[in-house]
Amino acid sequence: MVISYPGLFPLLLDEMRSKQWSTPMLHAEQEVAGGLTHTVTGEILIRKWGLGDQLGNVVLSHHQPSIDDSLTFLIGVADVFGQALHPFPKDSTFPVAAAVDEDALHPVSGILPDGFLEQPLLSKEELTALIKALGPRIKRFVEDARKSVS
Repeated sequence: MVISYPGLFPLLLDEMRSKQWSTPMLHAEQEVAGGLTHTVTGEILIRKWGLGDQLGNVVLSHHQPSIDDSLTFLIGVADVFGQALHPFPKDSTFPVAAAVDEDALHPVSGILPDGFLEQPLLSKEELTALIKALGPRIKRFVEDARKSVS
């Protein structure tokens, strides 16, 4: 989205900032750009590049993962991990990270995928424990990866 629609990205950040980072990027995209979201754009590119229907469906649905689709659900969990461990932009006060630190995910349920905290596969406590347990390793991995391409 940043490269394909450079004029749109600052507007998205302004929208998120105006809501004190309490709205996910997807909602800001819907508010500012209507149907042009990163999920739709990603799905279009994946299909255009011939990477397959399953991957296209995962990208399109990762913010609304079905527990019946384990790959999409797993990517949805990974997205929540990313939100908690790497707030975007870095200087934002993104509430998922604070909610994990405080063991209080319920107040940020509107930012998480629809129904995410109510699904039966992973409890709030399990998700919080996973993020806390894996977080330092994931952060270290990401930092090492960033250094390797600098």
